[in-house]
Amino acid sequence: MSINLLSKSTSTPSRSLRTKLTIIFLVMGMVPMVGLGVLSYNCCYNALYERAGNQMKASAADLAAVIDRNLFERYGDVQAFAFNPMAQESPKKSLKLSIITCLPTDAMT
Repeated sequence: MSINLLSKSTSTPSRSLRTKLTIIFLVMGMVPMVGLGVLSYNCCYNALYERAGNQMKASAADLAAVIDRNLFERYGDVQAFAFNPMAQESPKKSLKLSIITCLPTDAMT
């Protein structure tokens, strides 16, 4: 009798049908869920990546328009200074001319 007790304790217990079916159904249920999870992750990742790219393109276009507008205004300022007769003359002549134009008309007579 003591030999039977030792042999039963060292042998691996066999799994019941209930345990086997539970494991099989869990595995069969988890495989499609993992597959759908990976598929939905990839779809969402690609959509978010494309959306972020479009937002960056729009921001870059807006920034380029602002920079272009500012440079155009500065170009107009440079042209205005270039065609200004006061800026084309020598500094001494332009200083005399500006003093004369700033004096009241009564002081000139």
